[in-house]
Amino acid sequence: MANPSRRAALALAPLALLVSQAAGAAWKFAPEVEAREIYSDNVRRTVSSRNEGAWITEITPGLKVSNYGPRVRFDALYQLHYFIGPSDANGDKTRSYSELAARLSAALVDDWLYFDGSASISQQAVSAFGPRVTRAFGNENAAEVRTWRASPYLRHRFGNTATAELRYEVDSVQTGRSGLGNSDGQTASVRINSGPRFGDLGWNVFAQERRIDDELTPETSEANALFGLRYSIGRTFALTGDVGYDKYDYGALGGVNEGRSWSAGMIWTPGVRTRVEANAGRHFYGDSYFLSANHRTRATAWSVNYSDSVTNTRSQFLLPSTVDTASMLDSLFLSAFPDPEERRQAVDAYIRATGLPPTLADSINYFSNRYFLQKQFRAAVVLRGARSRMVLSAHAMKRDALSSAVADSALLGPSLMNLNDNTKQHGASALWSYRLNSGMDLNTALEANRTESLSTGRVGNHTTMRMALNRQFDRRLSGMVEVRRETGPASAFTGKFVENSVSAAVTMRY
Repeated sequence: MANPSRRAALALAPLALLVSQAAGAAWKFAPEVEAREIYSDNVRRTVSSRNEGAWITEITPGLKVSNYGPRVRFDALYQLHYFIGPSDANGDKTRSYSELAARLSAALVDDWLYFDGSASISQQAVSAFGPRVTRAFGNENAAEVRTWRASPYLRHRFGNTATAELRYEVDSVQTGRSGLGNSDGQTASVRINSGPRFGDLGWNVFAQERRIDDELTPETSEANALFGLRYSIGRTFALTGDVGYDKYDYGALGGVNEGRSWSAGMIWTPGVRTRVEANAGRHFYGDSYFLSANHRTRATAWSVNYSDSVTNTRSQFLLPSTVDTASMLDSLFLSAFPDPEERRQAVDAYIRATGLPPTLADSINYFSNRYFLQKQFRAAVVLRGARSRMVLSAHAMKRDALSSAVADSALLGPSLMNLNDNTKQHGASALWSYRLNSGMDLNTALEANRTESLSTGRVGNHTTMRMALNRQFDRRLSGMVEVRRETGPASAFTGKFVENSVSAAVTMRY
Protein backbone atom coordinates (compact mmCIF):
# COMPACT_ATOMS: atom_id res chain seq x y z
CA MET A 1 0.00 0.00 0.00
CA ALA A 2 1.21 3.51 -0.76
CA ASN A 3 2.59 5.67 2.03
CA PRO A 4 -0.44 6.84 4.08
CA SER A 5 0.93 10.39 4.42
CA ARG A 6 1.29 10.64 0.66
CA ARG A 7 -2.24 9.33 0.12
CA ALA A 8 -3.61 11.77 2.68
CA ALA A 9 -1.85 14.70 0.99
CA LEU A 10 -3.27 13.62 -2.37
CA ALA A 11 -6.79 13.37 -1.00
CA LEU A 12 -6.55 16.71 0.81
CA ALA A 13 -5.11 18.59 -2.16
CA PRO A 14 -8.53 19.90 -3.31
CA LEU A 15 -8.85 21.76 -0.01
CA ALA A 16 -6.37 24.32 -1.29
CA LEU A 17 -9.23 25.64 -3.42
CA LEU A 18 -11.26 26.37 -0.30
CA VAL A 19 -8.97 29.12 1.01
CA SER A 20 -10.26 31.81 -1.29
CA GLN A 21 -13.86 30.50 -1.25
CA ALA A 22 -14.08 30.37 2.55
CA ALA A 23 -12.46 33.77 3.03
CA GLY A 24 -15.79 35.53 2.56
CA ALA A 25 -17.70 33.26 4.94
CA ALA A 26 -18.07 34.03 8.63
CA TRP A 27 -15.92 31.92 10.92
CA LYS A 28 -17.25 31.55 14.46
CA PHE A 29 -15.01 30.79 17.41
CA ALA A 30 -16.58 29.84 20.74
CA PRO A 31 -14.05 29.07 23.50
CA GLU A 32 -15.20 27.65 26.81
CA VAL A 33 -13.76 26.30 30.04
CA GLU A 34 -15.27 24.00 32.66
CA ALA A 35 -14.03 23.41 36.20
CA ARG A 36 -15.38 20.31 37.95
CA GLU A 37 -14.79 18.94 41.43
CA ILE A 38 -15.56 15.22 41.93
CA TYR A 39 -15.58 12.95 44.94
CA SER A 40 -15.64 9.22 44.19
CA ASP A 41 -15.66 6.42 46.74
CA ASN A 42 -14.05 4.06 44.19
CA VAL A 43 -11.90 6.23 41.96
CA ARG A 44 -10.18 3.30 40.21
CA ARG A 45 -13.38 1.27 39.75
CA THR A 46 -11.98 -1.85 41.35
CA VAL A 47 -13.70 -4.63 43.30
CA SER A 48 -15.02 -3.52 46.69
CA SER A 49 -12.13 -5.05 48.67
CA ARG A 50 -9.65 -2.71 46.92
CA ASN A 51 -11.69 0.45 46.40
CA GLU A 52 -10.27 3.86 47.32
CA GLY A 53 -12.06 7.17 47.80
CA ALA A 54 -10.55 10.39 46.51
CA TRP A 55 -11.20 13.94 45.37
CA ILE A 56 -10.54 14.74 41.70
CA THR A 57 -10.35 18.16 40.10
CA GLU A 58 -11.06 18.27 36.36
CA ILE A 59 -10.28 21.32 34.21
CA THR A 60 -11.65 21.21 30.64
CA PRO A 61 -10.85 24.03 28.23
CA GLY A 62 -12.51 23.72 24.84
CA LEU A 63 -12.94 25.48 21.52
CA LYS A 64 -15.77 25.24 19.01
CA VAL A 65 -15.12 26.45 15.47
CA SER A 66 -17.74 26.61 12.72
CA ASN A 67 -18.24 28.01 9.24
CA TYR A 68 -21.53 27.60 7.40
CA GLY A 69 -21.10 29.29 4.06
CA PRO A 70 -22.83 28.65 0.73
CA ARG A 71 -20.04 26.30 -0.43
CA VAL A 72 -18.36 25.18 2.78
CA ARG A 73 -19.78 23.64 5.95
CA PHE A 74 -17.29 23.06 8.74
CA ASP A 75 -17.65 22.47 12.46
CA ALA A 76 -15.19 21.23 15.05
CA LEU A 77 -15.21 20.86 18.82
CA TYR A 78 -11.99 20.21 20.73
CA GLN A 79 -11.73 19.65 24.49
CA LEU A 80 -8.73 18.93 26.70
CA HIS A 81 -9.59 17.16 29.98
CA TYR A 82 -6.95 17.65 32.68
CA PHE A 83 -7.18 15.87 36.06
CA ILE A 84 -5.65 16.55 39.43
CA GLY A 85 -6.10 13.45 41.59
CA PRO A 86 -4.39 10.63 43.47
CA SER A 87 -1.25 8.94 42.20
CA ASP A 88 -0.88 5.24 41.46
CA ALA A 89 1.67 3.05 43.22
CA ASN A 90 3.34 2.40 39.89
CA GLY A 91 3.19 6.01 38.70
CA ASP A 92 0.59 8.63 37.97
CA LYS A 93 -2.64 7.72 36.28
CA THR A 94 -3.52 9.41 33.02
CA ARG A 95 -3.60 13.13 33.79
CA SER A 96 -5.13 14.35 30.58
CA TYR A 97 -6.85 13.28 27.41
CA SER A 98 -8.26 15.01 24.34
CA GLU A 99 -11.58 14.84 22.55
CA LEU A 100 -12.16 16.07 19.02
CA ALA A 101 -15.08 15.90 16.60
CA ALA A 102 -14.58 17.69 13.28
CA ARG A 103 -16.51 17.52 10.00
CA LEU A 104 -16.07 19.26 6.67
CA SER A 105 -18.14 19.23 3.48
CA ALA A 106 -17.46 21.47 0.51
CA ALA A 107 -18.64 22.10 -3.02
CA LEU A 108 -15.44 22.92 -4.91
CA VAL A 109 -16.90 23.00 -8.43
CA ASP A 110 -20.70 22.93 -8.69
CA ASP A 111 -22.10 19.75 -10.21
CA TRP A 112 -18.60 18.29 -10.48
CA LEU A 113 -16.10 18.31 -7.63
CA TYR A 114 -16.91 17.92 -3.91
CA PHE A 115 -15.15 16.98 -0.70
CA ASP A 116 -16.08 15.29 2.60
CA GLY A 117 -13.80 14.86 5.57
CA SER A 118 -13.82 14.16 9.28
CA ALA A 119 -11.48 13.68 12.22
CA SER A 120 -11.98 12.47 15.78
CA ILE A 121 -10.19 11.81 19.04
CA SER A 122 -12.16 9.79 21.57
CA GLN A 123 -11.88 7.48 24.55
CA GLN A 124 -13.05 3.95 23.72
CA ALA A 125 -13.52 0.75 25.72
CA VAL A 126 -10.82 -1.88 25.22
CA SER A 127 -13.10 -4.66 26.48
CA ALA A 128 -16.85 -5.00 26.78
CA PHE A 129 -16.16 -6.81 30.09
CA GLY A 130 -14.68 -3.82 31.90
CA PRO A 131 -15.87 -0.42 33.19
CA ARG A 132 -17.71 1.72 30.64
CA VAL A 133 -15.84 4.79 29.45
CA THR A 134 -17.54 7.71 31.20
CA ARG A 135 -14.23 9.36 32.05
CA ALA A 136 -10.60 8.40 31.45
CA PHE A 137 -9.03 9.10 34.87
CA GLY A 138 -8.34 5.85 36.69
CA ASN A 139 -10.06 3.76 33.98
CA GLU A 140 -7.63 1.16 32.67
CA ASN A 141 -10.29 -0.05 30.22
CA ALA A 142 -10.12 3.25 28.31
CA ALA A 143 -7.85 3.89 25.33
CA GLU A 144 -7.50 6.88 23.05
CA VAL A 145 -8.56 6.32 19.45
CA ARG A 146 -7.70 8.83 16.72
CA THR A 147 -9.34 8.69 13.30
CA TRP A 148 -9.39 10.79 10.18
CA ARG A 149 -11.11 10.42 6.83
CA ALA A 150 -10.67 12.39 3.59
CA SER A 151 -12.88 11.84 0.55
CA PRO A 152 -12.79 13.89 -2.66
CA TYR A 153 -15.46 12.88 -5.15
CA LEU A 154 -16.95 13.74 -8.53
CA ARG A 155 -20.72 14.08 -8.86
CA HIS A 156 -22.58 15.09 -12.02
CA ARG A 157 -26.21 15.18 -13.07
CA PHE A 158 -26.79 14.05 -16.66
CA GLY A 159 -30.00 15.98 -17.26
CA ASN A 160 -33.08 13.93 -16.38
CA THR A 161 -31.33 10.63 -17.15
CA ALA A 162 -29.06 9.91 -14.18
CA THR A 163 -26.75 11.21 -11.48
CA ALA A 164 -23.29 9.65 -11.21
CA GLU A 165 -20.78 9.79 -8.35
CA LEU A 166 -17.15 8.63 -8.41
CA ARG A 167 -15.51 8.70 -4.97
CA TYR A 168 -12.07 8.05 -3.52
CA GLU A 169 -11.52 7.85 0.23
CA VAL A 170 -8.52 7.43 2.51
CA ASP A 171 -8.81 6.89 6.23
CA SER A 172 -6.72 6.04 9.26
CA VAL A 173 -7.39 4.60 12.73
CA GLN A 174 -4.70 4.96 15.42
CA THR A 175 -5.34 3.28 18.77
CA GLY A 176 -2.17 3.86 20.76
CA ARG A 177 -2.77 0.50 22.46
CA SER A 178 -0.72 -2.65 22.04
CA GLY A 179 -2.70 -5.55 20.66
CA LEU A 180 -4.96 -3.53 18.35
CA GLY A 181 -3.07 -2.57 15.23
CA ASN A 182 -3.02 0.91 13.79
CA SER A 183 -4.47 0.75 10.31
CA ASP A 184 -4.89 2.73 7.10
CA GLY A 185 -7.55 2.19 4.46
CA GLN A 186 -8.43 3.33 0.99
CA THR A 187 -11.72 2.92 -0.84
CA ALA A 188 -12.82 3.54 -4.41
CA SER A 189 -16.50 3.51 -5.30
CA VAL A 190 -18.96 4.41 -8.05
CA ARG A 191 -22.68 5.04 -7.74
CA ILE A 192 -25.23 5.80 -10.48
CA ASN A 193 -28.88 6.66 -9.75
CA SER A 194 -31.56 7.02 -12.41
CA GLY A 195 -33.26 10.38 -12.96
CA PRO A 196 -36.87 11.53 -13.49
CA ARG A 197 -36.79 10.40 -17.13
CA PHE A 198 -37.50 6.81 -16.04
CA GLY A 199 -40.73 7.74 -14.27
CA ASP A 200 -42.03 5.22 -11.76
CA LEU A 201 -39.31 2.65 -12.46
CA GLY A 202 -36.01 3.79 -10.95
CA TRP A 203 -32.70 1.99 -10.87
CA ASN A 204 -29.28 2.30 -9.24
CA VAL A 205 -25.84 0.76 -9.60
CA PHE A 206 -23.19 0.67 -6.86
CA ALA A 207 -19.71 -0.87 -6.68
CA GLN A 208 -16.83 -0.38 -4.27
CA GLU A 209 -13.49 -1.88 -3.28
CA ARG A 210 -11.78 -1.27 0.06
CA ARG A 211 -8.29 -2.28 1.17
CA ILE A 212 -7.05 -2.09 4.76
CA ASP A 213 -3.40 -2.21 5.76
CA ASP A 214 -3.02 -3.21 9.42
CA GLU A 215 0.31 -3.26 11.25
CA LEU A 216 -0.52 -6.51 13.11
CA THR A 217 -2.47 -8.57 10.58
CA PRO A 218 -2.17 -9.23 6.84
CA GLU A 219 -3.83 -6.81 4.44
CA THR A 220 -7.56 -7.36 4.07
CA SER A 221 -9.95 -6.33 1.34
CA GLU A 222 -13.67 -5.94 0.69
CA ALA A 223 -15.50 -5.72 -2.64
CA ASN A 224 -19.23 -5.17 -3.16
CA ALA A 225 -21.40 -4.73 -6.24
CA LEU A 226 -25.15 -4.07 -6.36
CA PHE A 227 -27.88 -3.38 -8.90
CA GLY A 228 -31.22 -2.18 -7.56
CA LEU A 229 -34.72 -1.36 -8.81
CA ARG A 230 -37.50 0.75 -7.31
CA TYR A 231 -41.07 0.79 -8.61
CA SER A 232 -43.39 3.51 -7.29
CA ILE A 233 -47.05 2.69 -6.69
CA GLY A 234 -48.70 6.03 -6.20
CA ARG A 235 -47.00 8.88 -4.35
CA THR A 236 -46.44 7.17 -1.00
CA PHE A 237 -45.45 3.56 -1.67
CA ALA A 238 -42.67 1.86 -3.62
CA LEU A 239 -41.42 -1.71 -4.09
CA THR A 240 -37.66 -2.29 -4.05
CA GLY A 241 -35.32 -5.10 -5.00
CA ASP A 242 -31.63 -5.64 -5.66
CA VAL A 243 -29.09 -8.28 -6.63
CA GLY A 244 -25.36 -8.16 -6.03
CA TYR A 245 -22.12 -9.88 -5.10
CA ASP A 246 -19.90 -9.57 -2.00
CA LYS A 247 -16.32 -10.70 -1.58
CA TYR A 248 -14.19 -10.41 1.58
CA ASP A 249 -10.58 -11.42 2.14
CA TYR A 250 -10.00 -11.59 5.93
CA GLY A 251 -8.79 -15.11 6.71
CA ALA A 252 -12.17 -16.78 7.16
CA LEU A 253 -12.67 -19.60 9.65
CA GLY A 254 -12.80 -22.23 6.93
CA GLY A 255 -16.16 -20.94 5.71
CA VAL A 256 -17.38 -19.01 2.70
CA ASN A 257 -16.57 -15.31 2.63
CA GLU A 258 -18.04 -14.39 -0.75
CA GLY A 259 -21.19 -14.96 -2.75
CA ARG A 260 -24.29 -13.56 -4.40
CA SER A 261 -26.82 -11.42 -2.57
CA TRP A 262 -30.42 -10.36 -3.11
CA SER A 263 -33.20 -8.55 -1.27
CA ALA A 264 -36.80 -7.42 -1.77
CA GLY A 265 -38.66 -4.79 0.19
CA MET A 266 -40.66 -1.60 0.25
CA ILE A 267 -40.56 2.13 1.10
CA TRP A 268 -43.61 3.84 2.59
CA THR A 269 -43.77 7.62 3.03
CA PRO A 270 -47.37 8.61 3.87
CA GLY A 271 -46.25 12.15 4.75
CA VAL A 272 -43.30 14.35 5.66
CA ARG A 273 -43.50 13.11 9.26
CA THR A 274 -43.29 9.37 8.55
CA ARG A 275 -40.94 7.12 6.60
CA VAL A 276 -40.62 3.33 6.73
CA GLU A 277 -38.10 1.31 4.71
CA ALA A 278 -37.76 -2.46 5.06
CA ASN A 279 -36.36 -5.39 3.10
CA ALA A 280 -35.44 -9.04 3.48
CA GLY A 281 -32.99 -11.11 1.49
CA ARG A 282 -29.89 -13.25 1.65
CA HIS A 283 -26.11 -12.82 1.61
CA PHE A 284 -23.31 -15.38 1.71
CA TYR A 285 -23.55 -15.39 5.52
CA GLY A 286 -27.26 -16.27 5.55
CA ASP A 287 -30.61 -14.50 5.77
CA SER A 288 -30.45 -10.71 5.91
CA TYR A 289 -32.96 -8.08 7.07
CA PHE A 290 -33.14 -4.29 7.21
CA LEU A 291 -35.58 -1.87 8.84
CA SER A 292 -35.56 1.90 9.20
CA ALA A 293 -38.71 3.52 10.58
CA ASN A 294 -39.07 7.15 11.65
CA HIS A 295 -42.17 9.03 12.75
CA ARG A 296 -42.73 12.35 14.48
CA THR A 297 -45.62 14.36 15.84
CA ARG A 298 -45.65 17.80 17.43
CA ALA A 299 -44.69 16.27 20.77
CA THR A 300 -42.87 13.02 19.92
CA ALA A 301 -40.15 11.57 17.69
CA TRP A 302 -39.84 7.81 17.10
CA SER A 303 -37.03 5.80 15.54
CA VAL A 304 -36.62 2.02 15.04
CA ASN A 305 -33.69 0.47 13.15
CA TYR A 306 -32.36 -3.01 12.43
CA SER A 307 -29.46 -4.07 10.21
CA ASP A 308 -26.93 -6.85 9.71
CA SER A 309 -23.54 -6.57 8.04
CA VAL A 310 -19.98 -7.83 7.89
CA THR A 311 -17.83 -5.32 9.75
CA ASN A 312 -14.94 -4.86 12.20
CA THR A 313 -13.92 -2.61 15.07
CA ARG A 314 -12.09 -0.03 12.93
CA SER A 315 -15.13 0.44 10.67
CA GLN A 316 -17.26 1.16 13.74
CA PHE A 317 -14.74 3.76 14.92
CA LEU A 318 -14.92 5.54 11.55
CA LEU A 319 -18.72 5.33 11.48
CA PRO A 320 -19.60 5.43 15.20
CA SER A 321 -22.34 3.03 16.20
CA THR A 322 -24.39 5.41 18.30
CA VAL A 323 -27.84 6.88 18.65
CA ASP A 324 -27.39 10.61 18.12
CA THR A 325 -29.32 12.66 20.70
CA ALA A 326 -29.18 15.77 18.50
CA SER A 327 -30.71 13.91 15.55
CA MET A 328 -33.59 12.70 17.71
CA LEU A 329 -34.25 16.19 19.08
CA ASP A 330 -33.86 17.81 15.67
CA SER A 331 -37.24 16.59 14.46
CA LEU A 332 -38.96 17.94 17.57
CA PHE A 333 -37.49 21.42 17.02
CA LEU A 334 -38.39 21.44 13.32
CA SER A 335 -41.66 23.34 13.60
CA ALA A 336 -40.21 26.01 15.91
CA PHE A 337 -36.96 26.46 13.95
CA PRO A 338 -37.42 25.80 10.19
CA ASP A 339 -33.93 27.10 9.38
CA PRO A 340 -31.42 24.20 9.73
CA GLU A 341 -28.68 26.33 11.27
CA GLU A 342 -30.98 27.99 13.82
CA ARG A 343 -32.42 24.58 14.67
CA ARG A 344 -28.96 23.10 15.16
CA GLN A 345 -28.05 25.92 17.54
CA ALA A 346 -31.30 25.51 19.48
CA VAL A 347 -30.79 21.75 19.83
CA ASP A 348 -27.18 22.26 20.91
CA ALA A 349 -28.21 24.84 23.51
CA TYR A 350 -30.91 22.53 24.85
CA ILE A 351 -28.52 19.58 25.21
CA ARG A 352 -26.02 21.76 27.06
CA ALA A 353 -28.64 23.27 29.34
CA THR A 354 -30.18 19.94 30.31
CA GLY A 355 -26.97 17.93 30.52
CA LEU A 356 -28.13 15.33 28.02
CA PRO A 357 -25.33 13.18 26.57
CA PRO A 358 -24.42 13.68 22.89
CA THR A 359 -25.35 10.04 22.24
CA LEU A 360 -27.81 7.71 23.88
CA ALA A 361 -26.84 4.44 25.55
CA ASP A 362 -25.64 1.96 22.97
CA SER A 363 -23.72 -1.28 22.58
CA ILE A 364 -20.00 -1.21 23.42
CA ASN A 365 -17.64 -1.23 20.45
CA TYR A 366 -14.82 -3.18 22.08
CA PHE A 367 -11.32 -3.66 20.64
CA SER A 368 -10.84 -6.58 18.26
CA ASN A 369 -8.75 -7.28 15.16
CA ARG A 370 -11.32 -9.75 13.83
CA TYR A 371 -14.13 -9.47 11.29
CA PHE A 372 -17.59 -10.37 12.52
CA LEU A 373 -21.19 -10.59 11.42
CA GLN A 374 -23.02 -7.88 13.34
CA LYS A 375 -26.78 -7.89 13.85
CA GLN A 376 -27.97 -4.72 15.52
CA PHE A 377 -31.31 -3.32 16.70
CA ARG A 378 -31.99 0.17 18.04
CA ALA A 379 -35.16 1.98 19.10
CA ALA A 380 -35.59 5.45 20.58
CA VAL A 381 -38.38 7.89 21.34
CA VAL A 382 -38.35 11.52 22.47
CA LEU A 383 -41.41 12.80 24.35
CA ARG A 384 -41.91 16.52 24.83
CA GLY A 385 -44.19 18.11 27.41
CA ALA A 386 -44.81 21.71 28.41
CA ARG A 387 -41.94 21.65 30.93
CA SER A 388 -40.28 18.29 30.41
CA ARG A 389 -38.47 16.06 27.93
CA MET A 390 -38.05 12.30 28.08
CA VAL A 391 -35.73 10.22 25.89
CA LEU A 392 -36.17 6.43 25.97
CA SER A 393 -33.91 4.07 24.04
CA ALA A 394 -33.22 0.35 23.73
CA HIS A 395 -30.56 -1.59 21.87
CA ALA A 396 -29.46 -5.14 21.15
CA MET A 397 -26.45 -6.42 19.24
CA LYS A 398 -25.01 -9.84 18.41
CA ARG A 399 -21.56 -10.38 16.92
CA ASP A 400 -20.38 -13.69 15.45
CA ALA A 401 -16.68 -13.88 14.62
CA LEU A 402 -15.87 -14.64 10.99
CA SER A 403 -12.06 -14.55 11.14
CA SER A 404 -9.50 -16.42 13.25
CA ALA A 405 -9.01 -15.74 16.98
CA VAL A 406 -5.26 -15.68 16.37
CA ALA A 407 -5.66 -12.04 15.28
CA ASP A 408 -6.59 -11.17 18.90
CA SER A 409 -3.88 -13.22 20.63
CA ALA A 410 -1.74 -10.15 21.39
CA LEU A 411 -4.79 -8.22 22.61
CA LEU A 412 -6.43 -10.83 24.86
CA GLY A 413 -3.69 -13.34 25.65
CA PRO A 414 -4.00 -17.14 25.38
CA SER A 415 -6.42 -17.54 28.31
CA LEU A 416 -9.07 -15.21 26.84
CA MET A 417 -8.43 -15.62 23.12
CA ASN A 418 -12.01 -16.86 22.53
CA LEU A 419 -13.67 -14.12 24.59
CA ASN A 420 -14.82 -12.25 21.48
CA ASP A 421 -15.79 -15.29 19.37
CA ASN A 422 -19.50 -14.65 19.76
CA THR A 423 -20.91 -11.89 21.95
CA LYS A 424 -24.35 -10.55 22.71
CA GLN A 425 -25.27 -7.16 24.19
CA HIS A 426 -28.59 -5.60 25.07
CA GLY A 427 -29.67 -2.67 27.19
CA ALA A 428 -31.90 0.36 27.65
CA SER A 429 -31.80 3.92 28.94
CA ALA A 430 -34.27 6.51 30.20
CA LEU A 431 -33.43 10.23 30.39
CA TRP A 432 -35.86 12.72 31.92
CA SER A 433 -35.46 16.48 32.07
CA TYR A 434 -37.80 18.87 33.88
CA ARG A 435 -37.68 22.67 33.57
CA LEU A 436 -38.04 24.05 37.12
CA ASN A 437 -37.89 27.66 35.94
CA SER A 438 -36.42 29.72 33.13
CA GLY A 439 -32.85 29.03 34.25
CA MET A 440 -32.92 25.70 36.10
CA ASP A 441 -33.43 22.08 35.00
CA LEU A 442 -33.60 18.81 36.92
CA ASN A 443 -32.21 15.83 34.99
CA THR A 444 -32.31 12.14 35.82
CA ALA A 445 -30.95 9.18 33.90
CA LEU A 446 -30.98 5.40 34.24
CA GLU A 447 -28.94 3.14 31.96
CA ALA A 448 -28.47 -0.62 31.96
CA ASN A 449 -26.43 -2.85 29.66
CA ARG A 450 -25.68 -6.59 29.68
CA THR A 451 -22.79 -8.19 27.79
CA GLU A 452 -22.41 -11.94 27.30
CA SER A 453 -19.63 -14.00 25.77
CA LEU A 454 -21.46 -16.96 24.28
CA SER A 455 -18.20 -18.89 23.85
CA THR A 456 -16.79 -18.53 27.38
CA GLY A 457 -19.95 -17.88 29.43
CA ARG A 458 -18.63 -14.63 30.89
CA VAL A 459 -21.27 -12.00 31.68
CA GLY A 460 -20.92 -8.31 32.47
CA ASN A 461 -23.79 -6.14 33.77
CA HIS A 462 -23.47 -2.34 33.69
CA THR A 463 -25.87 0.07 35.41
CA THR A 464 -25.71 3.84 35.85
CA MET A 465 -28.07 6.03 37.85
CA ARG A 466 -27.63 9.79 37.67
CA MET A 467 -29.39 12.90 38.96
CA ALA A 468 -28.25 16.42 38.19
CA LEU A 469 -29.41 19.99 38.77
CA ASN A 470 -28.37 22.40 35.99
CA ARG A 471 -28.51 26.17 36.42
CA GLN A 472 -28.03 28.76 33.67
CA PHE A 473 -26.86 31.91 35.49
CA ASP A 474 -26.62 34.00 32.33
CA ARG A 475 -25.93 33.56 28.65
CA ARG A 476 -22.31 32.57 29.25
CA LEU A 477 -22.18 31.09 32.73
CA SER A 478 -23.79 27.83 33.88
CA GLY A 479 -23.40 25.43 36.77
CA MET A 480 -24.25 21.83 37.64
CA VAL A 481 -24.44 19.56 40.70
CA GLU A 482 -24.66 15.80 40.11
CA VAL A 483 -24.86 12.56 42.06
CA ARG A 484 -24.11 9.26 40.33
CA ARG A 485 -24.03 5.55 41.12
CA GLU A 486 -22.42 3.10 38.73
CA THR A 487 -21.88 -0.66 38.85
CA GLY A 488 -20.21 -3.01 36.40
CA PRO A 489 -17.47 -5.58 35.83
CA ALA A 490 -14.06 -4.40 37.09
CA SER A 491 -12.36 -6.47 34.34
CA ALA A 492 -12.70 -9.72 32.43
CA PHE A 493 -10.80 -11.48 35.25
CA THR A 494 -12.31 -10.05 38.46
CA GLY A 495 -15.69 -9.33 39.99
CA LYS A 496 -17.84 -6.22 39.82
CA PHE A 497 -17.20 -2.71 41.09
CA VAL A 498 -19.57 -0.24 42.72
CA GLU A 499 -18.89 3.51 42.54
CA ASN A 500 -20.78 6.38 44.14
CA SER A 501 -19.78 9.92 43.25
CA VAL A 502 -20.87 13.52 43.65
CA SER A 503 -19.63 16.40 41.54
CA ALA A 504 -20.11 20.12 40.96
CA ALA A 505 -19.11 22.04 37.85
CA VAL A 506 -19.05 25.59 36.52
CA THR A 507 -18.83 26.31 32.78
CA MET A 508 -17.95 29.64 31.18
CA ARG A 509 -18.53 30.18 27.46
CA TYR A 510 -17.07 33.14 25.60
